[in-house]
Amino acid sequence: MSKPQNSTQKHTKSHQVTNLMDTFGMSRTQATKVLDAVVNDIEAALHNGKEVQLFGVGTLYVKDVASRQRVNPGTRELFTMPAHKRVAFRQSKAGQKRLNGN
Repeated sequence: MSKPQNSTQKHTKSHQVTNLMDTFGMSRTQATKVLDAVVNDIEAALHNGKEVQLFGVGTLYVKDVASRQRVNPGTRELFTMPAHKRVAFRQSKAGQKRLNGN
């Protein structure tokens, strides 16, 4: 899978705050508080094992990852990576169509 051409461009928290300010006429402080509240709510829902649906974009959910053997690239030693959880994303059909320009 190749990297997108604009892989060096990132959409940061600062961009999101500026967008909220422009869209809703908020101050920077207000927009930052709103964004922080939304992010904290998403993190709390995921921490509690709930899925987070973002309409038209997709769903964030927690996925269990089994333990497995890995190789340390520096020393070539085998080690066992313990079982853990990670956040996964399942894109919606509408989001996929928009991404592909349909």
